[in-house]
Amino acid sequence: MARSLEPQLSRVNLLMGVEPSDGLREAYITLSSLYRRRGIAGVHALVQYAMAVYLYKMGYDIQVEKLLGRGLRADIYGEAPWGSVIVEVETGFIPHNFILYGEAYIKARTSYKILNYSTLAEEFYIAIPASTNPAILLPRWALKEPARRGPEDLAEARRLLESFYPGHDSLADNIWEARLDGIYTVSFNGSKIDITELSPSSLGHREPPTLYII
Repeated sequence: MARSLEPQLSRVNLLMGVEPSDGLREAYITLSSLYRRRGIAGVHALVQYAMAVYLYKMGYDIQVEKLLGRGLRADIYGEAPWGSVIVEVETGFIPHNFILYGEAYIKARTSYKILNYSTLAEEFYIAIPASTNPAILLPRWALKEPARRGPEDLAEARRLLESFYPGHDSLADNIWEARLDGIYTVSFNGSKIDITELSPSSLGHREPPTLYII
């Protein structure tokens, strides 16, 4: 029997007060198809769709899995008369080969996303399930505004990329422009969906995780 995510996506529509035909049909079909073909995890797809609905209700025209060029594909891309927005979903998933240095890997993946995507729209956000600790996801450099970053932040970004994205360490040079406008937490409570925006500066600083040679 083929897997189906449509009952859960329809539940999101109901709880958030929209219909699939309300400018969300393409997103609904795309995520349903990806899940059926095992191209996306269920929790990722549900957070992605809830955020698409949220932005749609704010007045954005929404696309999911939008090709941006340079081999990049945005989880959610929105356009409105006042500007564009990209939202990347991060669930904290760690591949088995990186499980021994999971926090460093996640910070590297988040760094890669911010450095790559945030310059391609006027606003950039990361969305996470409410059960995920955002402080674990974000490297220290991303908690600062671009104008407040220094050489130590460049070194941190480059070290993370060199460890987990070899060949992409030059992306660290984007650190002076790359930004994270906020983090959305998405909570599914059965009878309602709560979406909360957090400021990166509110998360404080953590010591960077130990990086092992891999």
